[in-house]
Amino acid sequence: MDALGAYTAYDFTWGAAHKSQQLLETSIRKYANLNNVVFQQKTLAELTNMQTTTGDTRKKNIVTLTSAFPSFNASSELMFLEYSDICLTGTRVEPWGSGERFVGGTYDAGPVLFYNDSIPGLPSVVWGPMENFQTAVSSARQGRDQLSFGFNGKMRSLPKGWTHSILLSFGHDPTASLLEWGDALMKYYNTKRTPMDANPTLRSLGYATDNGAYYYYETLPNENYEQTIKTVNSALHSSALPTQMYQFDSWWYYKGPHDGCVKWEAMPSIFPDGLGFLGGSTQLWLHGRFWSKDNVYWHNYTFYTETTSPADALPLETTFFEHIFSVNKPYGLILYEQDWMSNTLFRMNGTYDNVHKADEWLFAMAAGAAKVNVFVQYDSAYAGQILHGVKYSNVHQGSSHIDYRPGNSQWRNTLHNLLHWTAGLVPWKDGFWTTETQTGCRYVNESGCYEPNPHLQTVMALLTGGPVTNGDKLNMWNTTLLSSTCRSDGVLLKASRPLFPLAMAFKMARKYNVDKTLNPFGLFPHIGHTFSKIPGSRAVGNFHIVMAAANLTETRLNPVDLPNAKALGTYLAHELHDPDKIFEFSPKNPIVVPELKTTGTSHAICFPQPCQVKVPFRLWNIAPVWPCKATNCTNFVFLGEQNKIVAVSEQRVDYVSHDETTGHLTARILGAADEKVILRIAEPAGRSWTVLVVSCTFGYNGVAELQCTTGPTPCSCIPQ
Repeated sequence: MDALGAYTAYDFTWGAAHKSQQLLETSIRKYANLNNVVFQQKTLAELTNMQTTTGDTRKKNIVTLTSAFPSFNASSELMFLEYSDICLTGTRVEPWGSGERFVGGTYDAGPVLFYNDSIPGLPSVVWGPMENFQTAVSSARQGRDQLSFGFNGKMRSLPKGWTHSILLSFGHDPTASLLEWGDALMKYYNTKRTPMDANPTLRSLGYATDNGAYYYYETLPNENYEQTIKTVNSALHSSALPTQMYQFDSWWYYKGPHDGCVKWEAMPSIFPDGLGFLGGSTQLWLHGRFWSKDNVYWHNYTFYTETTSPADALPLETTFFEHIFSVNKPYGLILYEQDWMSNTLFRMNGTYDNVHKADEWLFAMAAGAAKVNVFVQYDSAYAGQILHGVKYSNVHQGSSHIDYRPGNSQWRNTLHNLLHWTAGLVPWKDGFWTTETQTGCRYVNESGCYEPNPHLQTVMALLTGGPVTNGDKLNMWNTTLLSSTCRSDGVLLKASRPLFPLAMAFKMARKYNVDKTLNPFGLFPHIGHTFSKIPGSRAVGNFHIVMAAANLTETRLNPVDLPNAKALGTYLAHELHDPDKIFEFSPKNPIVVPELKTTGTSHAICFPQPCQVKVPFRLWNIAPVWPCKATNCTNFVFLGEQNKIVAVSEQRVDYVSHDETTGHLTARILGAADEKVILRIAEPAGRSWTVLVVSCTFGYNGVAELQCTTGPTPCSCIPQ
């Protein structure tokens, strides 16, 4: 019995041929839950002189293994998903073939998924590390079908009793299988997925100054950063945008040689009045990068350094992080963003060849943050580092892709979202612009200061699930667009989980990879799904959202294609671009996802460099039609809020109750004091539907009740 439950073990011991000493034990654990198998290596003695890769390996991907367990042969007919490289930029879904395009190594260190796209339901299997996430390796032998898992070949030694485990899970489709694999990880570490509104950065509208934002290392003319942010803050609130949180990037603190951080405090030249200059209830999300050897803290706290890495110092003490967070906590610090994670890991040899160093760093960070009630975000990480976040309940989120730039395509992140949620983290899309042209920006040589898809960027920022943080130029933000993401008090109106790929996207992936005429860049299909789970007095079902962009072929979508949907159920759907067109969605009336080809330059991938490509997209909000038992009932259907990206969200709707005899509808609606919202309800009219529009104004407590019954005025909203 272990944290995953009861199991049957099959153990094998290993030793050197010229010695009688047992060195290693391997174990296969088959659990009563047939979805999980664990493959474990355990050292029975201290192992030394283990390296199979020598020399200076900084910034290199180590694909050799010291010891491989398990190894298996994969059929060339299977498809595979691999998460690779910095910010998951090497993520790919391709035919396995001979394994020649599989990257693996320390640049991967995440789960590897195989699925059979020739069988309905896409049966899938996931393999990945269960521990030692930052030193784990997966490796494919070139020209052969064998895939192996273990720890990297740079490792010099291992202590007696050290273990390395690989977790296998399998399920009925790739998305469900990865989530079940993540469920097992969280069960093992006794952690849970971060709620979508777990901290203020996830709950409320914010403003970003990170790479890609207008005011990234830029200020207003003849003003310092303090004056610039004050001006922006005042203008945002004058625009009725209730921004409550600011992200400050690396420009605010002291840096030394090689641009490493030397002191994590505000420079007087940046903020003459200190970090608390905004005052009031403003909350801060503060960036941190790698640490310089010349930092001012080294004489009081333990840092790991090495002569081969002149720039870097790795902090290893909880008390260090507790100190720096405590200094800035009084000014509104709520979230620490650890950026440059991959660089920090791979610019040193010691984080490769020592099994403890990298883990000590992230443990100290999480433990120090917990001491002062600060939350942590992982940024610019490898897959293994993202998985490491599963161990800590206060590591809430991670950046889902490479940095935003006006015009680039880092909005393509459904696969990235899936890995973060698998590890229990909420993904952040990054900042974005909400209008097309913002002159005078620092990115003029890359994009001409032009963002061709502000609506798409905003939609994906919200559906990704993490913070929604525009980075627009002063007074160049689109107030209407930003208001479609939140309530009047800034509370974000979210779905209940991030946007993930539908199974049909994995089904289409082979054609997208094989047909280079159709898809010269090998892009994964962007057809995603999420939902809002709203409580009710009876099982009313989920409210679904489907989003597609740059779709290369027409596709038909049925209720059976949606996770947690009723396969034979009936729904009402409407498009974000055409909300007045309500139509039935059922097995007889599928949603037709049209061909959505890009316009502009031919460089359709726009990654990592921007390009001026307009990307068409479609988004459908889908509401369940609840059955009535009586033949003459008036079957009201709750469509949700008008002019919002997510029409039905937990932050707006507390519950929906539907009477199965009369069809009457009751809903508890949430909002800010004195806020006015417009709700839409569908009423049957013969074989079609009539849309009823109801205005709801909240009292001081921000609660109202929607009631729909038969009569001359069927629906009303009453403040509570």
